[in-house]
Amino acid sequence: MGTWYVDATNGRDRNSGRSPAKAWKTLRRARRQALHAGDALLLRRGDSWAESLRLRGSGRPGRPITVAAYGSGPRPRLAPRGVTVVENEGPVSWWRLARLELCGAEPWAPFAREGGRAAGIAIHQASPSEGLSIEDCVVHDVSGPGIAFHAGASDGTVFRGWTVTGCEVYHAATGITAGGPWPPGPNPWQYHEKFAVRDCRVHDIATDGIVLSHCRDGVIERCTAYRSGIGRTRRTPVGIWFFQALRCVIRLSESFDNHTAGGKADGGGFDLDGGAVDCAMLDNYSHDNDGAGYLVCSYDPVNAPCTGCLTRGNVSVNDGRANDYGAILFWQAHHCRTERNLCLTRISPGLKFTSETHGNVFADNTFVVDARSDVAVLKSSFPVDANTFRGNRWWRTGGRPRFELPGHRRLDLGGYAKLTDAKGERATNPGWEDRLGRELRRLEVARRASVG
Repeated sequence: MGTWYVDATNGRDRNSGRSPAKAWKTLRRARRQALHAGDALLLRRGDSWAESLRLRGSGRPGRPITVAAYGSGPRPRLAPRGVTVVENEGPVSWWRLARLELCGAEPWAPFAREGGRAAGIAIHQASPSEGLSIEDCVVHDVSGPGIAFHAGASDGTVFRGWTVTGCEVYHAATGITAGGPWPPGPNPWQYHEKFAVRDCRVHDIATDGIVLSHCRDGVIERCTAYRSGIGRTRRTPVGIWFFQALRCVIRLSESFDNHTAGGKADGGGFDLDGGAVDCAMLDNYSHDNDGAGYLVCSYDPVNAPCTGCLTRGNVSVNDGRANDYGAILFWQAHHCRTERNLCLTRISPGLKFTSETHGNVFADNTFVVDARSDVAVLKSSFPVDANTFRGNRWWRTGGRPRFELPGHRRLDLGGYAKLTDAKGERATNPGWEDRLGRELRRLEVARRASVG
């Protein structure tokens, strides 16, 4: 195992690079050194390079190749002009990137129609890869995605066991993303397996905050996304979401102040979308978003159905600020469960359906409309009687809750229950002010307890 040092201030490329006193000066020189399992390339804190970094070769389990910082002061900064800052050359496995600052050398342009291609970190391959880790890095002011894993066409899993932990991404086209070939093929979930995005903060993003697809058995947890969707794009951005995902979970995360990127759709907090199967949104906090707090939907219910998903223990406050979205919105999703959520809206319904759905269960949720105006607590232009409603609580601070169903714009609780065969529903004040405080404290305690 070897360790090499790079010092942009005092280093010289004719040095050996084997100690801080004998450090190289440029990344160009460092790229000439082949790195092997257990090796480390350390960049001096407080220094800056207008150069990119290319990853070649692979480490081994327990012996990754590391690129990190040494010394004291700010993170070492890589700021090349117009190109991706860190990317792979050929297949890579078992690399660790830690405590780096990666950015573009030009001003960020959030209103570029589709964004650019110069990413902060971009790993793109079709050969199997394991054990890639990005830790405590700051990525900003890039025209493309901040951190991206993209799997090329393959007959099996490409990326297994990758992690992004404790990173901050801002001023990028997309925050953190993972994907694969399009169209995804007969096994759309195979490309990313057993991965994790943890304790990351993504904000001030042109389109999506954290969006992962072509994946299975992964988790996004304790992450925060805000002010995504602030650019201009034909896409429909969301703070944190999955699509084409199997058994993936979003939990203990917060998403707020997200927008529609100049469009008329989405801009919400969390989303399980097309091809999400047996996924879950658990114990999250969504608030003050243009779109839905929690979207359960499919862009293509025939080829990419959203089914078997769970939305439980979440809190939504003042979501649906635009386009008449709801705190929880269902569109072309079936056989999903929505239970024990607390939703407080002010200008939009607590629960909304924008298509005919079936087989879904809504149980023990609390929906409150805190408005003097006559906002419906539930709204649908399609029949909802093929779903099950049990033990939910409905309330409007300005008067009795109103339910809006096809042909019935002003149903009371009894009329709604009769049309839907709902059981155990209540229209009573849930003491939502105290309840909201308790729920937010519960989420904070659970978030802290989950660390480590």
